[in-house]
Amino acid sequence: MPEFISLAAALLSGWLLVRLILWRAEWLSALARSAVSVVDALLSPLSEAQKLPLVERRNLLLLAALGRFFLLIGLALASGWAVVQAGDLFIETKAPWTGWPWALFSLGATLPFLRRSNNEGPYSPTQQVFHHLILDHPNVGRMLFKREVKRVLQEKTAPDQPFLIVTGLARAGTTSLLNHLSETGAFASLNYRHMPFLMAPGTWARWHKPASVPTQERSHGDGIAVSLESNEALEEYFFSAYDGYVKEATLKEYALSAERATDYRNYRALVCAAQGGGLYLAKNNNTLLRYASLSKHFPAMRTVVLFRQPIFHASSLLDMHEHFTAEQEKDPFFLTYMNWLGHYEFGQNVKAFIWSDGSGMPAIPPANLDDWLERWIAYYERVLALRNDQMFLLSYDRYCARPTDVVATLMQEVGVKGIAVEAESHQNERSAPDGASDEVLRRALELYDRLLIHEMSLGA
Repeated sequence: MPEFISLAAALLSGWLLVRLILWRAEWLSALARSAVSVVDALLSPLSEAQKLPLVERRNLLLLAALGRFFLLIGLALASGWAVVQAGDLFIETKAPWTGWPWALFSLGATLPFLRRSNNEGPYSPTQQVFHHLILDHPNVGRMLFKREVKRVLQEKTAPDQPFLIVTGLARAGTTSLLNHLSETGAFASLNYRHMPFLMAPGTWARWHKPASVPTQERSHGDGIAVSLESNEALEEYFFSAYDGYVKEATLKEYALSAERATDYRNYRALVCAAQGGGLYLAKNNNTLLRYASLSKHFPAMRTVVLFRQPIFHASSLLDMHEHFTAEQEKDPFFLTYMNWLGHYEFGQNVKAFIWSDGSGMPAIPPANLDDWLERWIAYYERVLALRNDQMFLLSYDRYCARPTDVVATLMQEVGVKGIAVEAESHQNERSAPDGASDEVLRRALELYDRLLIHEMSLGA
């Protein structure tokens, strides 16, 4: 019996030691994030005078995190030791732990990790911390990018190659088109396997070999299944790591500098190299913010802009806005994740597009169909203003009716060889939602007709 009590104490002490550490796991997370934030500050492009106070503030946060960490570890060790001592009171001989006591101690330390909360969401706490360490620190990302450019490109500027951007106001069918283009095997694009090292996809892929996971419905709740191999709108992190176009309530149109254009050319080359070749393909709903300068810097770029019948498009945006707002309320990490990736289309941190002349979307958060129709009008008026020979307009209805022809035409435009995967045509038959004012809907429909006039040709 005394030996049993001592063995039970060994099991309990292991469990208690780890449980106390997990009790304040956020302290461990804060320590790791504080340490990386100091490095991020040191790598900042700010002047030394501006950088010094930033480094000092982050060092103070690091010291505070270290203090909490040592307090937690001391408390956990003291608690475990107390349990062991209490167990040893029941036996006369105190011998060093060997065999069964250590085995039970290890088992006890493992038990807290066996239970996972149902409220964690798709990312575990450990995965969330890892994402914070990388995506929260853009200066670290820029350093990783430079290292990969040096390793892969030998510090040479990548040659200018044709590439294709799929864009449009969210909910226009861009994900579906991206998937169909990817299925041809002619393109290279960022996918979930590159997360969270989006600035260094090749370096990450060299040693990160995650096992395949089953497909699951994406967070939009729209029936589209995704896996680690699924391409997604991930390139925006590259631009947000450099350019200050993201404001509190708006996304500001801006011109891409020559230096950033060179970086972007190299970035596309890194993605293609990491994927084993092919032409660069990206889905990016924010491309319009820098389209004018992109088209000047890259004459071989081709951009396809999707659009939908405005009342259905606005209704879909409103539904998704309400869905994401509710989900982000339940899981704050979901909101942080979307902010990292530049997804401000809907949800708690929805932002308005503001053009270089000061016009654009209303900055107030959209709440009804009219609000979303006004955003639709502002976006596609700018599309027509920016339209040039490098831009192709494509209605959602036409894409759904002839998806294979659309893919084949776009492949021809960028000069890639491959076979367009046969895709079934389909039409969505829905009744028009109520709630839009006649005047706003009239303006939207007039703009829709103007977009149709310039729609891309699909040949015979």
